[in-house]
Amino acid sequence: MEKNPEKFKTALVIDDEEIDVYLAKQMLASEKCAKNSITFNNAKLALSYLENIKEKDQFPDLILLDLAMPDFSGEDFLVAYHRIIPPEFSEKTKLVVLTAYKNFHEAKDINVERFPFIAKIMEKPLKVEEL
Repeated sequence: MEKNPEKFKTALVIDDEEIDVYLAKQMLASEKCAKNSITFNNAKLALSYLENIKEKDQFPDLILLDLAMPDFSGEDFLVAYHRIIPPEFSEKTKLVVLTAYKNFHEAKDINVERFPFIAKIMEKPLKVEEL
């Protein structure tokens, strides 16, 4: 029996909540959704990591971004990502905004025309079958 290939080569999970990071990483692995997972509890550090990628094929093909984070929010990340990351690196990346139920309507109000690279806005907890 052949093993199912992963849907994504590399997933980047950005969330300030340790439990959400842990659950996302476990779900991505157990559902064979991503071959590799890289996690950050701080959006600024995640952005710095992405800025330092020199090869296009090393750029994650999935980014899961929490919207509500202290200091540097998910929306702050989106603004900087749009400004800093070259389109040839990000064009094949599926960027998914995740948010808790209480923030879901706020997340739905994000101007997708301003951030056309957002593939989807999802409520937590993550459901890999919806990716």
